[in-house]
Amino acid sequence: MLALESLTGFLKGTIAPDSDYYTHEIAWSFENVADQRSFALRLVIHYVGDLHQPLHAVSEVDYTYTKGDSGGNDHKIPSE
Repeated sequence: MLALESLTGFLKGTIAPDSDYYTHEIAWSFENVADQRSFALRLVIHYVGDLHQPLHAVSEVDYTYTKGDSGGNDHKIPSE
């Protein structure tokens, strides 16, 4: 099971705290259920935020882009 699936399932209450590696480690690290849920939510926010990172961190340098491209920063994502 993927970490995001596990963590969101845990937050929704469809996955038990000890059902897989991710939730087990959280349950083992935090005794209080509210703390477990808080930490799981922080991980979800962190992982979702990291998904877009390659667009900012990659810069192609070649004959066309001698100083590098903008790493995806100039590409617009359609709203619909």
